[in-house]
Amino acid sequence: MLLTALAAAARPVVIGVTGSIGMGKSTATKWWRRLGIRVHDADACVHQLYASGGAAVPAVGAAFPGTLAADGSVDRQRLSAALLSHEGGREEGLRALEAIVHPLVEEDRRRLVREAGAAGEWLVVVDIPLLYETHASEAELRETCDAVVVVSAPAETQRERVLRRGGMTAEKFEFIVSQQLPDAEKRKRADFVIDTGYATKAMATAQLAACHTALMARFAAPYGRWLRGGGGGGLKCVTLDLDDTLWPVMPPILAAQTALLDAIRTHLPKSHAAGLADRQALAAAMAPMRERHPMLAHDLTELRRLALAAAAAAHGDDAAGVDAAMEAFLEVRSDVAAHLFADVRPAIERLRAAGLAVGAITNGNCDVERSLGALFDFSVTAGGAGAAKPDPIPFLQAAGLAGCHPREVVHVGDAPTADLCGALRLGMRAILLTRPEIGARSPDEQAAIPPRDDARWRELTSMTEVVDVILNDPEFCGRNEVDR
Repeated sequence: MLLTALAAAARPVVIGVTGSIGMGKSTATKWWRRLGIRVHDADACVHQLYASGGAAVPAVGAAFPGTLAADGSVDRQRLSAALLSHEGGREEGLRALEAIVHPLVEEDRRRLVREAGAAGEWLVVVDIPLLYETHASEAELRETCDAVVVVSAPAETQRERVLRRGGMTAEKFEFIVSQQLPDAEKRKRADFVIDTGYATKAMATAQLAACHTALMARFAAPYGRWLRGGGGGGLKCVTLDLDDTLWPVMPPILAAQTALLDAIRTHLPKSHAAGLADRQALAAAMAPMRERHPMLAHDLTELRRLALAAAAAAHGDDAAGVDAAMEAFLEVRSDVAAHLFADVRPAIERLRAAGLAVGAITNGNCDVERSLGALFDFSVTAGGAGAAKPDPIPFLQAAGLAGCHPREVVHVGDAPTADLCGALRLGMRAILLTRPEIGARSPDEQAAIPPRDDARWRELTSMTEVVDVILNDPEFCGRNEVDR
């Protein structure tokens, strides 16, 4: 099988992602893609095989006459009809189709894994909807994957999702489900389960971050080799913290809180009348959300949304008012252009002119694309990553979005623990920005600063100095060693 065939060569860890129709596998694979992980999507592969000139077209056309479109592709509606009317019955027709398609998908999957191994990557994800159904035993399964992630949701949630799809009927859905292993059995056999049945997508994101962290620990040897051995292409990207690095944090936060209170008065009037009318009340409303959803401790935006939703439900406000209030908050929270320190815009423009990608990594909830999108190639938030700095996940996601290895990144931020230590741990170079305009750090933060003779980082006082060092100091921008 897949791993046996690749055993003689260096190969990455292979993670199988599976789950029944409508469970949310694409949520998982999209998250891993943002981390820079290659993903083989079996469904997308089949679409290519069925397209004009696709490798499956001749065999499918011969086995199921009349199913080819005028452009030479497989017409999926005609194919569905042919399966229904197959002389041996639908199930026999499906087996005949699988005998054509599955070997072609498997070969394409092997190609992707080989390419990832040749590139020195430590992990790939293979999305196989029928992973359990197409492997007769656990031993055979483990010849395909090193670990299995099952994406799951309650049956009613699954049904509602699938029946919203165009062309889907209840009968077709029931037939598809009947051909698949029960979800409970998949969950029982999985190494990891991602539950997408929560009302908030943020819970799935947090679970994915926790899953990837566990994979880094379980497969520490290949992960460590990749972390230490990659990044030979020189500096490619600069990532920037936002609050107290590019602007003072309090002005936009205070303005956003005022906007939120105004929006609550307008869109959630019953909650406002019941006491959700000042900053203290907002903080008190979020406290039980933190206790109820510990996996969302990093995601202040979602905790605030959940607090407003709970208030709306308790006091009889329209649920749509929650989205309106949150939009008002985020719009003002992200309106930071007027608060930029004077050296920020020229500094970023110099970095971009030098051919470097520039990204943002923040533990806050500012969406820089709303007001400063032209300055950034990408942005990473704690909520979007599923974890907050100094956790490795936001830094890994930033490197993935930049299309480079962490060792090809310099991170700039004001926080010794979250920014400096977090970046160094991933092998990034780092600059601690200590602006005179910002108040003194706490004793704990000051104590977290690494030894001053460590050549992997610098402490500077302005973005002008930051850019001067990045562009003109070849010693600092050389290869870096991962912080063990």
